[in-house]
Amino acid sequence: MFTKEQINQATIMANKDQKKLMDKETFEDYLQEKHFEENPTLLDDDIPDAFNEWLENVDTQDVIEYADIFIKRVLEAKEKEVKEKGKLLESYVADQIVSKGLDPKARRDGASGASNKEKADIVTSIQCLGRNLGIECKNYKVAHVQDWWKQAQKLEVIDREPILVYKLGQEGFKDTKCIIYLDTFLELLKWTTKADTREEIIQEDTYDKKSALYSIDYAISELKKAKKKFNKDENI
Repeated sequence: MFTKEQINQATIMANKDQKKLMDKETFEDYLQEKHFEENPTLLDDDIPDAFNEWLENVDTQDVIEYADIFIKRVLEAKEKEVKEKGKLLESYVADQIVSKGLDPKARRDGASGASNKEKADIVTSIQCLGRNLGIECKNYKVAHVQDWWKQAQKLEVIDREPILVYKLGQEGFKDTKCIIYLDTFLELLKWTTKADTREEIIQEDTYDKKSALYSIDYAISELKKAKKKFNKDENI
């Protein structure tokens, strides 16, 4: 048998981590629920005293089983919350890819965590350095970047370029961050620089062609004038 003081202490310990995960239910709430299930005919006015008496006489093994069930419920609630947050970030990333005109068919992969196979969180045909992107999205209160990056690296097994995208706590989606290999970053900068240089060459080349055409037209016009004057002088 447990004393009321022991039950209260157990409740405090059980609630310590649970309060970080759920706002709706505490361990004491759960015990009250179990008490009511066992005594459904109790009147509202009698419930408080009956509950206290029930706590004082509840079997030790029963409390342990209740605690196990409650912890399982809390963990399931946390897992669901994490998945929902992850879905929000995945949808945001996919929407950004589409809105930037990079891949109109980009979307979140709803089955990314549904099997043991390595799958990216975003379905996209975008390639980087000859490989399709492997985007891993994380939306948590606290950063675990090293563990997250290791998870993203596993996508290399299926020939994906690993990219970790994450958002923390109460940060807005505009604060979302991205981690890639340094070598990948430098290669992207190199390609961007080359693209800018090619654009400058094309623009310069286009200007030179126009200038050359103008010069040719001017030369033809002057030659025609000279020929006309020559014919006139020779009375031809």
